[in-house]
Amino acid sequence: MRHGVDWLGHFVTIFWASAWLHRRSSRALGRSAVQGILFASLLVDPQSESVRPPLICHSSGGMFAIRDGQWKLIAGNGSGGREQPKGKPFSEPWMLVDLSEDPGEKKNVADENPIVFERLKKTLLEIKGDD
Repeated sequence: MRHGVDWLGHFVTIFWASAWLHRRSSRALGRSAVQGILFASLLVDPQSESVRPPLICHSSGGMFAIRDGQWKLIAGNGSGGREQPKGKPFSEPWMLVDLSEDPGEKKNVADENPIVFERLKKTLLEIKGDD
């Protein structure tokens, strides 16, 4: 009689358990800083929704931005990189970009999307905290 180990079954169980624990801890902890993103739930169920918190970006010029899905809010009044005019971080007007429509980040759509603008601004300022 030959005994073998069903490695695939073990790995699937480990991945499923990791995904379950991640979902529970994400709900318990809320949206805190992320060290990495577990994708194990996608291995178990490719149709499951990936939970990704907003991404904070920081340029060499000191400009901050927050990206959440198709939206990017640039927290400053100009460029944070090589483009002109140079901006001042956290000075208004800020720029909201719909990256699905404008990947070159040329058009400010803040006036057309005030709810998205305020949500991202609030989130970024909460993460930034007081200096």
